[in-house]
Amino acid sequence: FFGVKMSNPGVTRITCPLLAFFGTRESEVGTEETLKLLRSAIGRHPRGPRRVDTAIIVRADHMYTGEEQQVAETIARWAASL
Repeated sequence: FFGVKMSNPGVTRITCPLLAFFGTRESEVGTEETLKLLRSAIGRHPRGPRRVDTAIIVRADHMYTGEEQQVAETIARWAASL
């Protein structure tokens, strides 16, 4: 979807800003390195989101259990920056 392994990924159909994040306790799903790869892959395509931001949610598992406030604040800061 993000274009890591294909030349015409689905993400190129998205034109609005994109926020992607992972929790630090979900390394089997994604890490900071995964987010760097995501940004790089998207950036190689001439079309796609006009802005890509990423974040790591500290202490969060895949469901962000107990870290909902941190997720909400991350999304709110991101939305305010648009």
